[in-house]
Amino acid sequence: MSLFKRRFLFIAVFAMAFFRLNAQTEEQNLEFIENKGQWDSRVILKANIGNGSLFFHRNGFKVLLHNEQEMAAMAPIHSGVRFRTDSTRIQGAERNMADRPGALHSHAYSVNFLNMNEATEIIPDKPLDTYNNYLIGNDSTKWGRKCRIYQGVTYKNIYPGIDLRYYTDNGRLKYDLIVHPGADPRNIALQYDGLDGLTVTHNRLSLKTSVGEVKEMEPFSYQAGDHGRESVPVTYRVSKTRVVQFDVSHYNKNQVLVIDPTLVFSTFSGSRETNWGFTATPGPDGTFFSGGIVFGDGYPTSNGAFESKFQGGTFDVGIMKFSANGRNRLYATYIGGTANECPHSMYSDPQGNLVVMGRTYSGNFLLLTYSGFVVAAIFSWLS
Repeated sequence: MSLFKRRFLFIAVFAMAFFRLNAQTEEQNLEFIENKGQWDSRVILKANIGNGSLFFHRNGFKVLLHNEQEMAAMAPIHSGVRFRTDSTRIQGAERNMADRPGALHSHAYSVNFLNMNEATEIIPDKPLDTYNNYLIGNDSTKWGRKCRIYQGVTYKNIYPGIDLRYYTDNGRLKYDLIVHPGADPRNIALQYDGLDGLTVTHNRLSLKTSVGEVKEMEPFSYQAGDHGRESVPVTYRVSKTRVVQFDVSHYNKNQVLVIDPTLVFSTFSGSRETNWGFTATPGPDGTFFSGGIVFGDGYPTSNGAFESKFQGGTFDVGIMKFSANGRNRLYATYIGGTANECPHSMYSDPQGNLVVMGRTYSGNFLLLTYSGFVVAAIFSWLS
């Protein structure tokens, strides 16, 4: 084996017209994706969480959870990656297939809205300027094209005078039960099915599954008052048939009441694969870019991305462009060859073209011109 190691300094210039791609939410937030035939017909919206999925249907939603430890063991093993100070060589841990489990255990349970209004209107809200395509399999009738992405969904008038809205806040799934004046919160009834156990401790729900525990935090209820939000006492009530209701006392029935619990599944992330941030730079219009390394497939690349798949080695470069307010990903892409790549710094010119500088060990990294995407490379050889 040759003792010579290749080190490349690469400069990538991104043509912004080439990246006229779909925006996505910031990494923390859940994406509610519409079903246009790519999933079961009963599903209206689907949201991916770190270790599973949520499927929203007309009468409630279903939760699919995977065993987190088994998922981690199935992922590429890269905890041994380190940088040696005596050379520019990057050593990565091997992908040890023998240490991965032979099966992934999962658990599904559902939450149904008992006695709900059959005329309930389901309204996705806060749409993003983007869409997803699901061209999976050979049957084109099951492909989902231009599936819109939302940041929340409201079940309007789910009970007389009561709305239910799902959204995420700081990486956690929340739902607000909005009780309008004159409505009765005692009508709210959520039936849990498929759990191994359901208990209330310190006014918190504990949902036991075969792959872990899901918690619903103590609900925070409030009404508008003279000094802003005024809290209203509320407690969970669970029947023997696992129907959850809310006991609310001492509130003004002539004002809107909001019951606001939080569900804790896991940390939500836009990337299903581990990624480390290395560098960032602002754009000329207030947008900004981030660059790092990604350890496998699962990075949320955009439609038409320069590279939508992990190219090989232990890690590739991952690039994202964010909107000025930080809420939307304007594009995301891999950059890499069959070995390792790492970005060191980035710069955006006044036209919004992005320059990325870093290091690659891939002999096939060099690219010249590709559909408006220009990449130039400067090689340096070190022994």
